[in-house]
Amino acid sequence: MRTTRLLLAATATVALALPLAACSGGGDGGNELSWEDSPLAEYWNAGYDPNKTEEEMQAEMDAQNIEREELIAQCMTDEGFEYKPMENSGGSVSFGEDVEWEPDKKEWVEKYGYGIINSPYNEQMAEEPQPEQTEWVDPNQEYLDTLSESEREAYSVALYGEPMTEEEMEEAASSEDGGMVEYDWTQYGCQGYADNEVYGSSQDIWTQFEDLTTRMSELYTKVEESPEIEKLEADWSACMAEAGFDFAKQMQAQESFYEELNKLYEGFTEEDWANGDPMKDNKDAQEIGKREVKTALADLECRNQTDYQDTRLKAQFALEEQFVKENKKELDEFKAAQEQAAKG
Repeated sequence: MRTTRLLLAATATVALALPLAACSGGGDGGNELSWEDSPLAEYWNAGYDPNKTEEEMQAEMDAQNIEREELIAQCMTDEGFEYKPMENSGGSVSFGEDVEWEPDKKEWVEKYGYGIINSPYNEQMAEEPQPEQTEWVDPNQEYLDTLSESEREAYSVALYGEPMTEEEMEEAASSEDGGMVEYDWTQYGCQGYADNEVYGSSQDIWTQFEDLTTRMSELYTKVEESPEIEKLEADWSACMAEAGFDFAKQMQAQESFYEELNKLYEGFTEEDWANGDPMKDNKDAQEIGKREVKTALADLECRNQTDYQDTRLKAQFALEEQFVKENKKELDEFKAAQEQAAKG
């Protein structure tokens, strides 16, 4: 069996340690600040058009996929093989624009809790007609069937790159990075070439400014360790204890239900899924959902009592403002590079 080279995707994904409440403002507690007020937001989001519609984003994704597939086809032809471009392999984008996500409003929390077991997105999916599922057929399979075993191996190498050897896999697995290797598009055949041509400029930016973005991300760890946030979490925890809940930090309340949900999923078999959604009418899920709502309501009350969102964001924004002052030139270069890449 062919084992492909491990890939560390050069994506621009930033995991921010923000509380659920920080993602929306204007809740029952009268929050004044929101993520949009972040001094670093304009640098994280440079090159992103917030006014772009879902249809426009889908069209852009489709156009990029068509370009990528055409580049792969030409590359494979240059390598001496036939290749028919894949259709719709770029996926689809959907952000549930009509779904209201309001975890700071009591009416919403009373219905969804944290939105884990019961979610407005699930309701939307249930209401919308789902596209008919059809079996995917590789347009290149007929051509592949005409090749000998050695020719198929050469085809695979041309398309994906050389597979990792057992020695390379063992070395990667024992590394400090836990099996991940630095991504080098030149090692991934025609797909790597096409990816670099279509997406390379964006990936290069995040590689170029890796030191800066790492330091930007580290700010959120510093926020968690600040005296203001340690006191805030302690006050919130004390409030929750009075309501009968034992959590040291606000995020732990949500995480506890994600853990329970994961355990539920682990218990489902292939047969369960074959018979439909095993979560539907599941008694264990319903029981967890009831506890989730009860916990989330207490959490909301304690967030309001401790002025949780504004206190947290004030501490975060203070660190961000200082960071911007100290790194303004580099941040402006990072922003300009993203904006230029977005223009194509």
